[in-house]
Amino acid sequence: MQSERVANDSQACKDLRRKIQAQRTTRLGWNEYVFRFVMEGLGYGRSLRALDEERLAELLTILTQYRRDPAFTYDSQGKYMYRLQKDAGWSDTVLRQFMVIHYKKTHWNILDEAERAELIGILEDITKGEIHER
Repeated sequence: MQSERVANDSQACKDLRRKIQAQRTTRLGWNEYVFRFVMEGLGYGRSLRALDEERLAELLTILTQYRRDPAFTYDSQGKYMYRLQKDAGWSDTVLRQFMVIHYKKTHWNILDEAERAELIGILEDITKGEIHER
């Protein structure tokens, strides 16, 4: 047990844990809860410190190769809408609720052109302070 702990405290393990956390926060945007859920689901347990160098390297490889479904990525207009959403202070949950209530749709990619234009207009008005959130 002691030799296992020493192996997990090596500089290589520390670097791998740091890279994994960078992937989690910066690229994937996962909070701690989501990350632990994914780790458990993949069979890595709940603690990065409990993993040896080989397992950490495997997990890092999985995280760096993970790509979101292209159906859920935004086109250039969607990226603009996303920036407006963040500037307006709307979370992804609030945006989704708004789209469901007003358009009966759950994602940007399934809005038609008129709905997209209207949503962008609403978010622009909110960021300019012309209308207030409801």
